[in-house]
Amino acid sequence: MCTLWAVAVLFLATAGSARADDPAPTAPSVVRVALLVASNAGPSDRATLRYAESDAHAVSQVLQTVGGLDARNQVLIYNATDRQLERGFQRVARRAHAAADAGHRVELVFYYSGHSDEQGLLLGRDTVSYKRLHNALESVPADVKIAVLDSCASGAFTRIKGTKRHAPFLVGTASKVSGHAYLTSSSADENAQEADRIGGSFFTHFFTGGLRGAADRDGDRMVTLGEAYRFAFEETLAHTETSLSGAQHAAYDFDLSGSGDLVMTDLRRPTGRLVIDPSIEGRISVRAKGGRYVAELHMPEDAAPVVLAVEPGEYTVTADDGRRLSRATLEVPKGGSVDVGPSALSRVKREQTTSRGADPEEDYIHVPFSVAIIPALSLGRDRPKIVHFGAALGWSRSARTYGAALALGANLTDEEVRGVQWTLGGSVTPGNVVGSQMSIGLNWAGTDVRGAQMGVGFNGTRQLHGAQLSSGVNWAGAMRGVQATAGVNVAGAVGGAQIANVNVATGDVRGAQVGLLNVGAHNVRGVQLGLVNYAESADAAIGLVSVTKEGGVHPEVWTSDTAALNVGIRLPARYTYSFLAAGLHPGGRGKAWQFGVGFGGHIPVRGPASIDVDVAMFTVFSGLKFDAPMSSLAKLRLMFSWEFMPRLSVYGGPTFNVGMDDPTDGQRRPGYQWVGYTHASTNSRVRLWPGALVGLRF
Repeated sequence: MCTLWAVAVLFLATAGSARADDPAPTAPSVVRVALLVASNAGPSDRATLRYAESDAHAVSQVLQTVGGLDARNQVLIYNATDRQLERGFQRVARRAHAAADAGHRVELVFYYSGHSDEQGLLLGRDTVSYKRLHNALESVPADVKIAVLDSCASGAFTRIKGTKRHAPFLVGTASKVSGHAYLTSSSADENAQEADRIGGSFFTHFFTGGLRGAADRDGDRMVTLGEAYRFAFEETLAHTETSLSGAQHAAYDFDLSGSGDLVMTDLRRPTGRLVIDPSIEGRISVRAKGGRYVAELHMPEDAAPVVLAVEPGEYTVTADDGRRLSRATLEVPKGGSVDVGPSALSRVKREQTTSRGADPEEDYIHVPFSVAIIPALSLGRDRPKIVHFGAALGWSRSARTYGAALALGANLTDEEVRGVQWTLGGSVTPGNVVGSQMSIGLNWAGTDVRGAQMGVGFNGTRQLHGAQLSSGVNWAGAMRGVQATAGVNVAGAVGGAQIANVNVATGDVRGAQVGLLNVGAHNVRGVQLGLVNYAESADAAIGLVSVTKEGGVHPEVWTSDTAALNVGIRLPARYTYSFLAAGLHPGGRGKAWQFGVGFGGHIPVRGPASIDVDVAMFTVFSGLKFDAPMSSLAKLRLMFSWEFMPRLSVYGGPTFNVGMDDPTDGQRRPGYQWVGYTHASTNSRVRLWPGALVGLRF
């Protein structure tokens, strides 16, 4: 009751406020900085979360799209530790200082998704108390500090000593507001919940959807903090009341003074827009291409149009009023607006279920055996038919296939396949496949495949639970299983493995991508193995060139026993890295150039300390002459690193070296001249020796 009363107070304070005619929430005088932190891992006695990091990514996207956040003012930390959180606050504090010194108002947004308890945040093996978190927030020189915690028992954060609850005062223009606003996804004694259906946590799902416009019930195309909180509170409670974990109640602590609405997002910004017509009643869900949920809302009677700010691309809008299920697939251009009205929606059949006292197949005729040249000559044309075995010389069509459909030309099943579709030309069903589709040409399932698609040309489905095998192209909106082809694999969210020359995932990857070129548009929780790898973030990326947006590119300079001066570029993932290097030993008997590539593993220890182990192969040009006989150098390196400030680490450690060359060339090993062991034969020489290196990483 207390929380419901608080929501009522928040609603009255916000709804009863007078606004300026045209507020400018993202005016040039306001600079917004953000620290977004996520950790799927928690203590050993807690289950690993699945969606904390994708939730943080969703918050980042909406703030950049319509929240006035410049990507350069954002710090995004996945798999966070105590030390990384501390450094993150230091980084946003420096950016806030710079903006304040330049005369700007500063707004801080802190978001956390992960584990917590009544005492604080649980970052893997580390614990950050709520008092420490509060002090860290206070250390950032911002006029307004907004903290959103999506974690279990996070409501305890609003009760710590040193904060006090005030009635929110959100009216007028944002530039006159100061203070803090802390939002938590659950009360002090509740669990925060996530679900596979929405691919994230309930609170963040509805909070980000609200920021995109679902919370803008007054239609002014601006979403205030109060509107976003109220929408997330109501929707989270409604969707968790019947869950196994019980109802989840969001909580808040507002201490804001001055006059002004704290506007979080401005839907007038030049981005794509979906405009939901108020004549569409019921629950509306919006998914991006690949199956990722963008927003979900309920359209009551007499509602105003809802404007959802989205990135340009393809979206599927589904409306369910309890009686009719309708759907539309729409393309939103950059800076454009697409109206979603009744005329844009087409009715779709609900997933078939069995009800007591009713026969779901009473309107169908069962055909045990069907032979056809064209559909008009097939058996049972008077009613929709369920074919148990069908064969066609040309092409055949049925409502459902419960068994096998074989054709030289094509098989078309309008609703569902439970069995196999085998054809030389193409196998198509707009509905589900529970079994297999096999063809030389095209396999397509419009809804779901639980089994296998095997073909030479193209396999496609919106949802895959099984395998796609081809020599051409495999496409799945979302998949759990395996995609394997000699050509190209494309999928939205991936749970399993993609194996091909080219693998592309437009959503998160949980598993592996193996190919010449691997692209993960978001987060890879697994491994990328290929010649070239790219991802926003990755646990492990092994290849000649492996780049992650999170890891970035790090120049290095070091000295070693084989070259007095070495320079290189390190391309890190979370637990692996690759590097390119060049070395010069300018004088003495071991003067030489050397060029190489290496791969290694990164082991975070605690705080700024870490251990790296890698193997590198170098080509050596002795005597500083590129026309001199080449030799090979292999290195095993063990390095201890200490990051004493952001983007600057010192490292060093022992190495083990293996040099291979032709003994008749009379070459000396590169660098300084001690050698531990030499073995020579008529046409080869192997030299082994220990070494060391020390360097700086930027």
